Amino acid sequence: MLLLALNMPKYLQQWFQSLGIVLLLSSSLMMLSIPANSDILDSSWKFTTGIETGAENASFKWSIASALDQNTTPNILSELSYDSLIIRKQRFFLTLQRDQQWRYHVSSEFGLIDDGVIRDSDYDGNHRTGEYSRSLSDAKGSKIYELDAIIGYNIINQLNFNVEAQFGFSWKHQSFRKREGEQVISSPGRTLSPGSIEGLDSRYAAHWFGPSIGVQPRFTYGKHEFSFTQHFYLSQYYAEADWNLRSDFAHPKSFEHNANGYGSSTKIAYLWSYNEHLDLNLNVQWENWRTKDGTDTLFFANGSSVDTRLNETRWKTQGISVGLDWKL
Repeated sequence: MLLLALNMPKYLQQWFQSLGIVLLLSSSLMMLSIPANSDILDSSWKFTTGIETGAENASFKWSIASALDQNTTPNILSELSYDSLIIRKQRFFLTLQRDQQWRYHVSSEFGLIDDGVIRDSDYDGNHRTGEYSRSLSDAKGSKIYELDAIIGYNIINQLNFNVEAQFGFSWKHQSFRKREGEQVISSPGRTLSPGSIEGLDSRYAAHWFGPSIGVQPRFTYGKHEFSFTQHFYLSQYYAEADWNLRSDFAHPKSFEHNANGYGSSTKIAYLWSYNEHLDLNLNVQWENWRTKDGTDTLFFANGSSVDTRLNETRWKTQGISVGLDWKL
């Protein structure tokens, strides 16, 4: 209620709510797993912090229909594809481990999109037929944020082999910008003329939040450790946009999207222990997120609004990173 009273944008409300839920549940589960007579500073606790840097290739796509029902033509009225996204990313994390049994992970990630093409197409017919408008624009300068909190418990704990069951919460945010546009397919009286789109600076901000479950087998041989991490997610999806050149749309929020989604991530990691305090790691990761059909709410400049169907939304990434871990 306080966030609403402050008139905070909905995406920031969700961020703070997500952060609060993550921290509350993480600390509650951690405290439940700590015996009453345990001292968090004794030798059974180990702290690790680290940083990773890397690059990802990603794609993102969403589309809307002309109506909420499944029978109205076109079933894809407008579609935006964000392709060949090149992302520079940095990840920071903190891990707290107790008695080789429980582990608590908190991580944050920031990514900057250095390159990528946004295609915006409109159709008159079903299944992407009768394309009457297409524009291309630059995704450079868009940003990615992530926040994760995970509780891990070793269900198999042997000398050189461990399997950790994991439960957590994840929040992901993609902040896209459309600039330096060009109209490549046009229809007189319905679209802009072919050529450069002056003044284009539109935004689309997407948010994914929800619980996750996962498993992480780890194999250790001397100074070497190999791990495989698989996570599955349930997610609430919310997005809002500002289409700055549409005078018939409201600003700064021209439309919003709401849907339920799900996702998965796979990570393969190699870690080399340089000494008792410093590790070096190499990671390869894939992620695949999507939503079910949802709702697209369009807000007009005259104060009215209309709902249509949000079709499936998809976010896919693959990337590589290297990093340093410090054991405190």
